[in-house]
Amino acid sequence: MHRHHPPLAYGRTSAADPDNSEGAAVCHVATGLTGKPCYGVITYKMPQLSARMVPILQTFCQQHLQR
Repeated sequence: MHRHHPPLAYGRTSAADPDNSEGAAVCHVATGLTGKPCYGVITYKMPQLSARMVPILQTFCQQHLQR
C-alpha cells in the first residue's frame, strides 16, 4: 500500500518493468446499503493511474454502495 487517506487505501506493484505494474484501491463505506460497513475494491493496469481510478472508485461507492 502506497497511500492511506481514509476512506481510501491504494497502491501499485513495484515491478521491474513499470509498464507491467498493477494497481489496487479499496474504498470503505461506513454504512452500506445493508446498514453495515461495505468496501469497494478495484484493480487496474497501466496505463491507468491511481490519480484517475481512485476518484472513479470513490464516486461509485458514494453513489451505489452508501446508504
